[in-house]
Amino acid sequence: MESFFSKKLSNFRFIKFNLNKKNFQKTETNKFDIILIEFNAFQVIHVVFSVICNFFYKSNKKLKIIAYYNYDVLVSNLKKNFFNKIAWSFGKFFWINNFGIYKSFGVCDFIRPKPNLDYEYKIENTIFEINKLSKNEILNYELNGIKIGDLLYDTYIKKYKLVTINLEDQKFNNLCRNFLYLFYFWFDYLKDKKIKKVIGVHTVYSYALILRIALFYKIECFVINDECISRLSKKNYFANTDFKNYSNNFLKLKNKVKKKGLNLSEEILKKRLKGHAGIKYDLISKKSSFHNKITKRQISKSTKLKVLVCTRNLFDAVHVFGKQLFVDNLEWLECIGNISNTTDYEWYIKTHRLYEGKFKKYQPKSNFTIHKIIKKYPKLKILNPDYSHQQIITEGINFIITQHGSVGYEYAYLGIPVINSSINNPQISYKFNINPKSKLDFIKTINNLEKIKFSIKKRDVVEFYFMRNIYQDKKWFFKNQNELMNYIHDWDGKYTNKIYDYSLIYLKKKDNIKRIEDNFKNFLKTSDHTISIKHTTNEF
Repeated sequence: MESFFSKKLSNFRFIKFNLNKKNFQKTETNKFDIILIEFNAFQVIHVVFSVICNFFYKSNKKLKIIAYYNYDVLVSNLKKNFFNKIAWSFGKFFWINNFGIYKSFGVCDFIRPKPNLDYEYKIENTIFEINKLSKNEILNYELNGIKIGDLLYDTYIKKYKLVTINLEDQKFNNLCRNFLYLFYFWFDYLKDKKIKKVIGVHTVYSYALILRIALFYKIECFVINDECISRLSKKNYFANTDFKNYSNNFLKLKNKVKKKGLNLSEEILKKRLKGHAGIKYDLISKKSSFHNKITKRQISKSTKLKVLVCTRNLFDAVHVFGKQLFVDNLEWLECIGNISNTTDYEWYIKTHRLYEGKFKKYQPKSNFTIHKIIKKYPKLKILNPDYSHQQIITEGINFIITQHGSVGYEYAYLGIPVINSSINNPQISYKFNINPKSKLDFIKTINNLEKIKFSIKKRDVVEFYFMRNIYQDKKWFFKNQNELMNYIHDWDGKYTNKIYDYSLIYLKKKDNIKRIEDNFKNFLKTSDHTISIKHTTNEF
C-alpha cells in the first residue's frame, strides 16, 4: 500500500518532469482547434495522455486541450452540491491532485457536465416513452438518431449490480433522468464548439455517451490506453473490436511474419493451457484457470453427454462487444436452465477464479446471483471456481457454452467444441467455434448436441490468438511488458503511483518518446480501427 507522502512525492516528480521536459510544451489558451480528453484518476492513462497531448501540440500550433469529467451518472451525481462545486473550483485553481497532473501536460481547462433544466419536460416525456418499451426495444433505443439504449441498459445493471432491467424500479427512472440530462449536455456542447477530436477511455456505460454523440457530429473519436488505440466510427463504436477482419488481415501479412507469429502463438498457447499465468500469457491474474492442482472430482463418471457453461461477471458491461443473442445475463441463464430441464445431458456451470486486486470486489455478488438464479434449475450443477479447466477436460467434458469468453479459443485448441451466444465475439472470423445466429438457432443447437459433427482446425485457433494478442500490438507504448510488470509488481500497479515512477525512467529516454510518437503517427495515417504491428516498430 502506497503511503500518502510517497503518492504526493510521485505526483510532484511526474508534474515537474512534464513541465520542465523540452518534449512537453506549455499550453497556450488562445488556440481555436479543440481536443477533448477524459479527466480521470487512472495513473497509467495520465502517463499515456502526457505523451499524446505533447504529440498533438507539436503537430498543431493552433490547439487547445480541454479535459472532460466523464464519471457522472454511474459513479457520481450529475447534480452537484455546494461542497462539490467549491472542491472542483479549488482543485482547478490550485492544481490539486489530478488537476495538477493534467495541467502539467498541457490541459488548459476542465469541463464538468451539468443538467440543463430547459430539457426537463422533454426528458420526462422520454422516460414515459421508455417505460412502455420491451427490454429489447430499450436495448436498441435511439435518441436524436444516436443509439444509446445499450449504454443506458448496462449503466443501470452496473450501478445497482442487478442482472436485468426493472422498469418498475424508481431507481431506473432516476438513473434514466440523469442519463438523459447528460446526453443533452453533450449534445449541445459538441454542436457548438470547434472540437476536432475526442479521446476517451471506455466505450461502455454512460462513459461512452460523449463518444456516440461526437461520432454523430462527425468528430474524430479515439479510445486510448497503454495497450491499445481504437479509432471509433458509426459502423464500429466499440473499442478493440476489429475481430471480423482478423482472417483477412492475416492473409495480407508477409509469409515470414505469418510463420514467426504462428510459432510464437502456439508456444504461448501451450504454456497458457498448462497453467502459466500473468501478462506474458495475456492474463491480468497471476493465477491460471488451467492450473495443475487436482481436487476432489465434481464431474460424474457417467457416459452421458456433459456440458459446461462458463459465465462471466453478470454486471460488467453486458454489451461490451455489441448485441448478443440475449438481452442480458438473466435471459441467457434462464434459457439455458429451461433447456437443461428438457435434455438428458449432465450440466455444469463454472464462474471465473477469483481475481486479485480491483476486480475481486465485484465477484462475490455476481457469483451469489448466479447461485440464486440456477436454484430453479436442479440439473445445473455449479462447480467450485477454483476447479481447474485441466481437470474438467480430463474428466470428460463434451461441449462448452459461453457468451464470448476466452474459453472460445482455449477449449477449441484442445479439440472441444464451444458454442457462443453472441455473434459479436472475438472468434467470429474463424470456424473453430459454433456460432448460432439467433436465440431459436441457439436453442435448436443445444437441444441437438448429439447430432453435431464438428471438426476444429487447431491452426486456425493459433492464427486467431496471434491476431488478437500479438498482431494487435499491446506494446505500442511500453515496449517491455515484463520489465514494466517487474517494476510495478502486478497489473493493478498501473493504477498506483508506481507507474509514474516507472514512466519517469522510461520517458526520460528520448528514443522511447520518439518510438511512441512514431507508432501513433503511423496509426493516424490509416483508417484502421486498432493499432497493430502494421503501424509500430516493435518486434515480437
